[in-house]
Amino acid sequence: MTQRFFSQAPVSLMILLILALAGACSSSPAAPEAEPALTEPAGEKPPEETPAPAPETLAALEDASARLERARNMARDFGGERYLPEETAAADTRYTALKAGAPGNEAEARDALAAALELAAAYEGIFERALPAYAEDRTAEIRGVREEAVFMGILAYSPERLDAADDAADEARRLYEVEKDHYAARDAAGVAENRYRALALGAEALNEAYEIEFYEFGALDPEGYAEANRLFDGGLAAYDSGEVGDALAAAGASLALYRDILDRGMKDYAGERRLAAEAERGYAEECKAPVAVRTEFESAAHIFGLGEAAYGREEYREAANLYFQAEFGFAAAATTAEEKRLRAEAAIRRAEELTAASEIVAQDAEDLITAEVEE
Repeated sequence: MTQRFFSQAPVSLMILLILALAGACSSSPAAPEAEPALTEPAGEKPPEETPAPAPETLAALEDASARLERARNMARDFGGERYLPEETAAADTRYTALKAGAPGNEAEARDALAAALELAAAYEGIFERALPAYAEDRTAEIRGVREEAVFMGILAYSPERLDAADDAADEARRLYEVEKDHYAARDAAGVAENRYRALALGAEALNEAYEIEFYEFGALDPEGYAEANRLFDGGLAAYDSGEVGDALAAAGASLALYRDILDRGMKDYAGERRLAAEAERGYAEECKAPVAVRTEFESAAHIFGLGEAAYGREEYREAANLYFQAEFGFAAAATTAEEKRLRAEAAIRRAEELTAASEIVAQDAEDLITAEVEE
């Protein structure tokens, strides 16, 4: 029937039917609109998550930091700033920057670890290069203090105590050269130096005490003199028992008291020597020494002037010594001038005697001639 319908239908109707069927087949329900995608605001990105420092990295950084601190301390304690100042200052600048902040993640921790190791090696190099110069200078300093003690007379006063100081110096050398224990060597060297210094001060104090006794100045301050003696004896006991710091302090204190007493006594003594020198100068002038022995007299006068200058500076011990030298010089000039005067007078008398004798001879000759003529 359908076939008959299509065959019998007009052509125009068939075309309309075909178009209608095609439109129905091609049309479909409208798809729903897609929702707009969510986007971040322009220019902003979500923060990236970074891993925290790993425990093993932090442990390595802690070890490196400890090594760095040791190296830095050794470089500074053993002459880095003195002998390699520019390199030490540069390393210190890096050290300050490194300590400015703590690492917040693994990458920063690794960077800090590398920087700490590199800087520790730099400080170790400074230490190794500065150490020989440091050791040489410290040896020279300690030797100088020992020589001062010897100069003050410690070998005559107490050679066995000097031996004890030498033993301490030998121990410091052993620790440095054999044990390579630099801090222990430094401490031992300090003990040796203090022993030598205590001996130097003690020997000088003893010299002052002997001078006080020679001039009998102890009566100027009996209590102060007794206290100085007590301190000196206590210093010896402290030295012998190994209390080197106490020995050094006691030696210095006793020296100060002895020196004060001696300076006060020397002020009066210098005044006495000045008067004595002036008296000798006056006598030399009476003996015509400025003319007869001009060089000797002017030399004594120059020394007297130096004594005046020292007295004006309140250096009474030096002044007394200079006045004494001037006194001796004026006396010598006067003696020489007097000897010249006596020799001159003797020569004059001899000449006069010869002249008188000649006159007698001449008179005798004249008398003889006169007598012969009369005959």
